[in-house]
Amino acid sequence: MCGIVGIISNRRLTRPEKQTFSWMLYACRFRGVHGTGLFWEEPEGVFYIKDTLSPEKLMETYDDSFDTSNVIKGDISYVVGHCRQKTVGATSLENCHPFLSKDGAILGVHNGTVHRHQNQIPEYFKSEVDSQAIFEAFSNGYTVDQLESDTETDFTLVWRDDNDSTLNFARNDYRPLRVMLTEDKQTLYFASETWMITRSLQMANRSVKISEARDMPVGTQWSFPISDKGMLQNTTERKFEIKERHKPRPLPAPASKPGPYHSPGATKSRANEVKPPVSWTDSEWEAALSEGCQVCSVPIEKKEFDSGEPYQACFTYNLQTPVCGVCRAYADY
Repeated sequence: MCGIVGIISNRRLTRPEKQTFSWMLYACRFRGVHGTGLFWEEPEGVFYIKDTLSPEKLMETYDDSFDTSNVIKGDISYVVGHCRQKTVGATSLENCHPFLSKDGAILGVHNGTVHRHQNQIPEYFKSEVDSQAIFEAFSNGYTVDQLESDTETDFTLVWRDDNDSTLNFARNDYRPLRVMLTEDKQTLYFASETWMITRSLQMANRSVKISEARDMPVGTQWSFPISDKGMLQNTTERKFEIKERHKPRPLPAPASKPGPYHSPGATKSRANEVKPPVSWTDSEWEAALSEGCQVCSVPIEKKEFDSGEPYQACFTYNLQTPVCGVCRAYADY
């Protein structure tokens, strides 16, 4: 499991929009703690950054690209962010998203898994990380249709294709992507979860009218032309066949021993019943709470955890992250 967030506009992103993206990337941390990355495009070219750091630390470290408020400096029309929760491959800078194909034509991020990828697919899939293998395959002519039909794969994908200067989205039935189009139809927000957008707009003190909010349709590929005339103007949509799966894949087993950043096995239906462990050592509490809420950065005290209020988990994958009660309300959907 990973998280994907981003914004596309028909014009250059305003500073408030870029601030909103920063908040979205902070929120994305809930879905992945093993790395952060993003890519965007300026008149001078395409840029990307990735590291094993949290979103905030990444922005502070790569300060050539961000101002003192952690806002992208560049003149951009789109930006795509990713937080990695590793499934295949070690925790390292090289294994963080986005991935650039060897020929430099494909740059993208992936939420999902290609199961047993090195045994299923052609020679250009012989890489440590399944996500990297996908984009290397795309650069060799492999298609989303083949990825779905020939492999056992979960995916939401967002990638830039230099061959036709497009930004592309694709999704099958095992990974989410939520999209929101503004009332003036000039800006599209997208994220793995709805609250990542709505909470980020609030944190950026913005009141944005949304005309359309929906899940990206399953079995669909969207292509946005990268153009000064407006990326949302001539979007193309293409359907691909979703193969029948005999039964749903099981969820991961609950953690056997509660500890820092792991719940004792929460589910959506039990969200209000599960309490965080209160037997952590002092060093464990310090590590968990030192940076405050992982979305809005307000301080969190240990007594709040004891009451169960500032507890948030990704209920499917049992990942616990320090978060204040207000942000938790947005994530508890």
